[in-house]
Amino acid sequence: MEAFASQFEKMLMKEREAADLVKKILAHGVGRTELIFFLQWATDPNVDRTAGKSYEKIKRWLPSRKKTSALAARMERLAHEMEVVFSHPFYAVLSKSQKLIEIARLLRTEAVTVKSFPRPRTAKLLSNKSLWKHVRLALLCRLLDVPKAFSYSETQKLLWYAFHARGIEPKAVDRGLEKEVRLFERSLAGKLFYVVLRTERPRGSPTSALPYLLFRRIVGQKGDKYLLMARMMD
Repeated sequence: MEAFASQFEKMLMKEREAADLVKKILAHGVGRTELIFFLQWATDPNVDRTAGKSYEKIKRWLPSRKKTSALAARMERLAHEMEVVFSHPFYAVLSKSQKLIEIARLLRTEAVTVKSFPRPRTAKLLSNKSLWKHVRLALLCRLLDVPKAFSYSETQKLLWYAFHARGIEPKAVDRGLEKEVRLFERSLAGKLFYVVLRTERPRGSPTSALPYLLFRRIVGQKGDKYLLMARMMD
């Protein structure tokens, strides 16, 4: 982040319009460190690759056909072993034996369900580069309280200058920021994203390290949590 911050600050010294825009944003209570951090993340060309690596980690936890078939097989084996053990005459006299046999039968029945368990359609969204680009744009708009506090056009100009500071042609905002964000909000990926923003996840969850899960902290809040997120993402 330090390299981008240095480039961005140098650019502000040369571009009066960009400097005035940043000054206006800071006057609305947005911290300079938080603003630069979000601009750095929104314009980072390496984020898609990083997100892809995160998806590969998550994918191991998703119910693939191979995993569900193996789990179903283990359930069937366990059901068979339970039936063999607790159907034995020595155990038949125990009051809990019948209950355990019923559990074994339930395991055998549910093994069929597990074997044909469908892979979530939303899982593919996590590997979509377009998703990660739009998540970044949506978060930046949330930080700036667009369109209440700032317009889409102002935010688009800010993005343009952030790309300019990187020396990157700002093609990502050429189609219009408002259109990009509004289409994303109505998409399946956008709906999933906003649900996740409002959902708690255990710290040990395989999804807890994903950037968009960490950034759910900004919903309706401002303050030192931005700094916490910056440290988590550095």
